[in-house]
Parts: sequence; structure tokens; C-alpha cells
Amino acid sequence: MLIFFSLLGVLVITACVGLRRPAVAPLPEVQRVVSQRFGEVRIHAVHTGWVRVKSAHRDLRGPVASRVLAIIADPTWTPWMPVTSYVIEHPEGVFVVDTGLSERMLDETHFACDPGNAFVYRNLLEFQFEPDDRIDRRLAALGIELSRIKGVVLTHRHADHTDGLDFLPASAKVYVGEGDWPMHNGALACRWPKDREPTLVGRGGEALEAMLGSLKLSSDGAVRVVPLNGHSPGHLGVLVQLGGSSALIAGDAVFDLEQLRARRIAGIVEHPEHASESLELIAKQLEVTPTYLLLAHDPQSLQRFARRETSSLR
Repeated sequence: MLIFFSLLGVLVITACVGLRRPAVAPLPEVQRVVSQRFGEVRIHAVHTGWVRVKSAHRDLRGPVASRVLAIIADPTWTPWMPVTSYVIEHPEGVFVVDTGLSERMLDETHFACDPGNAFVYRNLLEFQFEPDDRIDRRLAALGIELSRIKGVVLTHRHADHTDGLDFLPASAKVYVGEGDWPMHNGALACRWPKDREPTLVGRGGEALEAMLGSLKLSSDGAVRVVPLNGHSPGHLGVLVQLGGSSALIAGDAVFDLEQLRARRIAGIVEHPEHASESLELIAKQLEVTPTYLLLAHDPQSLQRFARRETSSLR
């Protein structure tokens, strides 16, 4: 019994050290919008805020089974990472992939409706946001009318990927991974827009390139939702075929190319086995087709896209 309480005390002390707020760090410079045209299709990477997390959140530290405790106890934080959403202009309409932050994310009462997730968002993540970062304002700056939005794909339902949804028209169909509905870890179900039922996407459908399944968003099949499960149970990506090359918008399925090359999963994954499978699928995609790998929190993927440089594991 004494040993048990001694261990418990160590865990509490370690967790308290890990919950200390990080020192203020400067924001890096990133392009707020990166746009590329591929024939009749345009893809815009748009900046929708900043996030930093525990180092053990981004990279698995220690045994898989203790990954959550490792995140809580970790006293170190990542540098600021961009929160990037993507906008696909297709002749049939506009598709938005993730909706980023809003000013509400800086208000701690925004999370109060879900005490469990409130602990996570208040203690294990930190956000920065400027008014121009909001997704509807980014679209307006690009000259894209909100009425043109045909679909919104949420790669997963963590708040830094979904908080801008309220500012997009209710007429746009919303796509969510089957495993992420009605709830998964980190999803603020209490903040889901009322009377907005999503279209759920499973792991089936037509195999395409390296992807094992897909759901057409455009009738020509050039824009498709693909399953990249693991970070969340129903985590999604979007594959855009560009005629000789492709773009894979992969959300948080992987944080950067270095992590992909090492096949190293993140610490913040709900299903480690599926997360590893998704890394293999993404790696295979880069091998079989010249592919722009577009990630949610990697400034280097934005830089490569600005240079019109496809991603490589070499």
C-alpha cells in the first residue's frame, strides 16, 4: 500500500510539473495563403491560426500504452505550429478541408460545456488567433463567395480543425469520419452546430492510387474523401487528382515528412495500429504518384507547395 501511494505521489508531482504553462515564444513567419492552379482546379492553403502542444503529443514518447500520461507529464512544448485549412476550387464548386480556429478558442468559457475536454484544451494545448485568420474571412480575401461552397470535410473533430464551421453556410454538406461521430476524444460535441447532420464516411468505397477506399466529392472523381484513420477513429484525408500528379490533404495523420520517413506515430493517437497503417498508406502514395503532401501543422509542407515541389521520402 505504501508503494502504491508513493507511486501515486510521483505521478501527481510529475503531472503538476507537466501542467505548467510554457513561456511566451515568438510566432514564426509563414505565408498566410499559398495558392496553386492545376488546369481547372485551384488549391489554396490558408492560415487559420496557431497551436503549440506538448512534445509528447506530437511525437510518441515511451510505451504506447502510457502515451496519455506522457503527454500530461511532459514539461516541454513544441514551437508554434500553423493551423492550415485547405480550399479546393473545382468547376463544380468549392470544397473546404478543415475550418481552423475562431476567436472563441481564446475564451476559456468556450470549453466549459465539456469539462473533460476543457482540461485538455486549457492545459495541454495553447492557441494564437488573429481576426483575419477566420476561415470565412480568408475565403472573402480570396474572392470566394460562401454560397459556392459545396462541401466541408473535417479530417477529424479536434477544435482547431472545426471551430470555424459555424461561419460557413448551412447549405454546404459536411463530411465526418464514421468513427468520429457522434463523439471521439477531443471532439467538442457540445459545440457542434445544431440541426447540422453530417454525411458520414467509412472505410469502404473505390480504391484509388495508394488509398484503400474513397468517396467522390466531385462527379468526375478528381476530388475524393479517403480514410486515414488512427489519429482519431474516423480520421479522413482528401485526395485531389491533378493530371499527372495528386495532392493528399492529410490533416493530422502525420505531422511532417520526418515523422513519416521514420514511420513514427504521434503520441496523440486514439488507435495506434490504424495510425501506423495510415502512415504506410501515405508513404505508398508518395511512391506510386508524384504527390503534394499537405498537412495541417507543418510549415515545410506549405513551403514545398509554394515551390510547387511534390513530397518525397528520399
